[in-house]
Order: sequence, then C-alpha cells, then structure tokens
Amino acid sequence: MTDAADYRKESRTRWGAAAKGWAAQADAMGRTTMPVSVWMVDALGLQPGNEVLELAAGTGEVGFLAAEQIAPTGTLISSDFAPEMITSLRRGRRGSGSPTCASARSTPRASTSRPPRWTVCCAAGASC
Repeated sequence: MTDAADYRKESRTRWGAAAKGWAAQADAMGRTTMPVSVWMVDALGLQPGNEVLELAAGTGEVGFLAAEQIAPTGTLISSDFAPEMITSLRRGRRGSGSPTCASARSTPRASTSRPPRWTVCCAAGASC
C-alpha cells in the first residue's frame, strides 16, 4: 500500500469509530455551532429548487439547514467519508420532521471535480 492509501484506510477507520460519539453529541454540537452554520448557509443565497451537495456531512446539521431553504423542489445530497456517519445522519433525522435528503452516501475519497450547477456546502472545518 502507498502512504496515501494507508492514510485513507486509517482515517476511514478513525472516523468510523468516532461516528457513534459524534452522533451522541450532535444536539450539543449543533447548538454550539448553529450561528456559524446559519451564517454559512445564508451566505450561499439558496433558493427553492437549488441543488446542494454537502461534503463531510457528519450528522447533517448544515445540509438540513440548506434543505429548509431549497424546499420544496430542491435537492440535497449529503456525503461523508465514513459510512457510519451517514448511518448516524439517517438515524438522527428519522421522525424529526426535518427535510429528507435525496441521497446520503459515503464517498470513498475526495474529489475536486463537480458539476458546475452544484452549490457545495461544507461543514465547518472541512476543506472544499
């Protein structure tokens, strides 16, 4: 394996292991980071019908804020490196009355290319 492949494997394992604790603290973290999340999503100038690709979604707080602005005809796709984070995202939103992702998936590695029509919304601390 290459150094990059080793790093990805180790990082994936660590984020997967962290997902349960991350989900357990999601409400507290959401309250703490809400001012920044609201500012970031408002700065995007989203409109109903827009499509949003959320990278490094974690438990999805930022993406679901965006979903409120793009409803009812917009599309939110949330992705995260760790499948366990996506599982937490799905569990956390079930029955909460929050908008639903069109798709939530794990992404095996970062990509710098994206269709030009997408608005990319990254969680605080993530590189886009």
